[in-house]
Amino acid sequence: MENTYHLDTPMPVLSETELILHVEKGRSYSGKLEIFNKGEGLFTGIIESVCNIITLKDSIIKGNHCVIEYNVNNSLCSTNEINEDTIIITYKGGELLVPVKITLFEKEVIQLNKKYRPRTSDKKVSIELDQKSYHCDDRGVLTIINPFSEKLEITLKPIDEYVVFNEKQFQVMNSKQVDISFKITKLDKILGKVPLKTTPEIALKFNVQIKQGTKINEVHMCTYITDLDKLPSKRKITSSKDYKNKTIEIYRQYCDTVWQGNKNKSSDDLLDKLKALINYDKTNIDLRLAYCILTIEYNKKELTMKEINNIDRYLLYYDKEHLEVSDILLLLLEIIKGESIQELVGNWKMNNRKSWLKILLKNKYLPHNVKGYEDYRAIYHFGEKNRLLFSEAVVLMNSNPQIPFEEDAFYKALLNWAIAKNAVGPKWLKKIENSQPLLIQYNNINEHIATKLYLIDDNKNMLILICSFYIKMNRMDDDALIIYNRALFEKCRIIGLEEKYIQASYYNNQMLKLEYFKLSFNVQLLDKKYKMFFYLNLITQKERYKNLYYYHYKETESMEAVCFKDNLMPDNHIEKTIYIKYLIDHNQLDCIISLFEARKVEDISEQLMEEMILIVERAHPNYAIHMAREAYNNYNFQPRVLEILSRGFKGTISELLEFNKVLTINDIFSKDIVEEILFKSILTRKCFDEVMDVYAKYYSIEDNQIIHQWMRHHIVAQILIEENKISGHIIKLLEDIVESQVDFGMYLALLKVYMKGAPKREELTLRIIKELTNAGIYFSWYIQLVPENFLGERHRIQQYFEYNSNTSKKVIFNYRLDDDQQFKSVEMKHVALGLYVANIIMFYNEEIQYYIEDIDTENMVDIKSSGLFVKKDIIEQQKLESLFDLINTIEISKELKDITSLHRTVEHYINISSKEIEKITIL
Repeated sequence: MENTYHLDTPMPVLSETELILHVEKGRSYSGKLEIFNKGEGLFTGIIESVCNIITLKDSIIKGNHCVIEYNVNNSLCSTNEINEDTIIITYKGGELLVPVKITLFEKEVIQLNKKYRPRTSDKKVSIELDQKSYHCDDRGVLTIINPFSEKLEITLKPIDEYVVFNEKQFQVMNSKQVDISFKITKLDKILGKVPLKTTPEIALKFNVQIKQGTKINEVHMCTYITDLDKLPSKRKITSSKDYKNKTIEIYRQYCDTVWQGNKNKSSDDLLDKLKALINYDKTNIDLRLAYCILTIEYNKKELTMKEINNIDRYLLYYDKEHLEVSDILLLLLEIIKGESIQELVGNWKMNNRKSWLKILLKNKYLPHNVKGYEDYRAIYHFGEKNRLLFSEAVVLMNSNPQIPFEEDAFYKALLNWAIAKNAVGPKWLKKIENSQPLLIQYNNINEHIATKLYLIDDNKNMLILICSFYIKMNRMDDDALIIYNRALFEKCRIIGLEEKYIQASYYNNQMLKLEYFKLSFNVQLLDKKYKMFFYLNLITQKERYKNLYYYHYKETESMEAVCFKDNLMPDNHIEKTIYIKYLIDHNQLDCIISLFEARKVEDISEQLMEEMILIVERAHPNYAIHMAREAYNNYNFQPRVLEILSRGFKGTISELLEFNKVLTINDIFSKDIVEEILFKSILTRKCFDEVMDVYAKYYSIEDNQIIHQWMRHHIVAQILIEENKISGHIIKLLEDIVESQVDFGMYLALLKVYMKGAPKREELTLRIIKELTNAGIYFSWYIQLVPENFLGERHRIQQYFEYNSNTSKKVIFNYRLDDDQQFKSVEMKHVALGLYVANIIMFYNEEIQYYIEDIDTENMVDIKSSGLFVKKDIIEQQKLESLFDLINTIEISKELKDITSLHRTVEHYINISSKEIEKITIL
């Protein structure tokens, strides 16, 4: 059946799969395209051009070798641009697309683009220790990674005697890890050779010699040993990159908790990350001080005391380098004891950049410090512009906002940072709103800050503030236009607002909203181009603003005469829009078409393009379709544009379906487009599911019996032969068709759909099967759709199975049919001379699994034969004609396409019902 269905499916091959044409302007161009049929049958098809740039000599092609002649329509091409078109060949079984790219030139040399060749990146050998500093009893790992394809010879050369490697010379192909240890005895410590009692770290140096071929390179490395122990942590950091990333992550996480105020939310996680950093770099005093501060904040004071004791061992060393360490530790001890810190921190001042942390902690833990803002500003001016400073300062400003009485770079930086973090509190915002003149006077707020504050707090005061800034700076970009528009809508009284709104609208190609202008507005104060722009807007909107128009009637009348006398296209977008509206109002069709061909109207609005297409359609309907196609390609989905395009839209079945979706979204039903989709679906056998959705709507609206007849043939072929799946609402369509008319092909198609698990209607199923079986059309799978014994015994067959054996034996026939879970057993009847027979009732096309057992007089069982038998003939063969032929005739595609012939065939075979019993001999 399937072979018959696809027997005459052609396989066209094109002489060229793409046409790239270079056409000289002013000269005609013609060409040929050949099609060869490599498949079976006679090739026939329809050929069309989508954009009509390619003009085809014939629309229908026929024959196994076809020559397609074409010409290029120069009038639809733009010079020095790539003009695209597509040739679509629709044939039985599919579609062929031939993209066409046409360049219309004026004898100019086409320059070839140079190829871009990216540069190769430099590769380096990676050498890294798993820690930055080690305890003297630790063991470390040195990792060497070779990015090259050749082996490297590595030699490790310790400079200090305390560094010991387990390997000093080796080769590295990809990567290599070497253990490192430190040979430090107690005697070395006692003698002071390793002064770890007074110094927190000692630098140990070594060199790594890398030999690559004949090239030798030496890298100087350094690590540190210390007596400071590790802190217990679940995490481990083993690379400098990970160390850097974790440091930034912890820093940002802590600063966010400061200004957000949720310190206990991630305390354990933050502390564990900080411990991992300290374990990597054990001698970093800043990390250990941060650990002390965090443990105090998270109320883990015993950990703080333990770490303070560790730092205190080297306090003299740290005070030489970091003068604030003793003060910070003393402050932390006072906080742990719960005593007042007023006397301790009262005289602390910002003497140098290294004192920033001390001053920050002073303001953090000293409540109601009136000089808090000045201290933060001093830290900023000493060059310490970090996230922690801004976080603490934001907390201060949100609780006690202040306004500086001089120009303050720190205030502007702090406000910008807080806006970016969305951390400006309501008190601070209120203070800014009430202190606008002071902020502007000392230049502590600019248009960028004002814009961000307006986005945070959308009120009239902020709008006036940002609008004043924009007018002062002569801003005319699209953002400024939005602000001017909003200020006029809110009726803000700002000097020069209307003039600036007109200027911004002019530069952003936007129509003026004339409701903002009163009769008292003095147009004569505007420059000449802005005055013309105002009057042009007034001309096009005179129906809405008649009072304003007639108030300026003399100026607008003279302006209209000057502007449109020479039919010249303006460059300004709004003036261009007004000009095109003038052409439409005065029915200037030739000018509109010439502008469209010159591609000078591509940037106009969708509504204006729709008006142009509608006026052109009155005199040139075919050209209006071409214009509508261009508008559709530019995503112009105006309803009238779609209606015009639907009268002549060309494309593949996929493009037609996509276009129909756009029509459906806009509540437009095009009979021509839908019938084109159905026709191409029948011809190409593509997009069955989407086409059935389209046909469901068409079936409920149109009564074209020819289309319905062909679609019924198509549906039956797709379900019975192609075995396509059907969605629920399409099943409803099939049921409606079956209920309204007798069509054996549709009957079988609907039953097949039910067989695949679709919810079936019991009454309809029983009626269909009854009509089919009465007509002699029977398949074994009917039994799966109807109750037991519904079909009766007349559709079953007695199948005899024969077996030869010894007459003294007992023979058992074991079998299992399609629907049986277990084998059944029946004793074969001995007829004569060792011939045993079993009679099994089975359906046609039903499978039977069997095996035969020989049982002798001693009850010994022996399996003699087994196998699988299928009753293949659907209906028993007759001499010349049979119902077997009928079923296959129904399923052959050619018969499915002619319902009259199908009914004639059914009537011819309707009375053939005799059956014969076939015997199978099992040896």
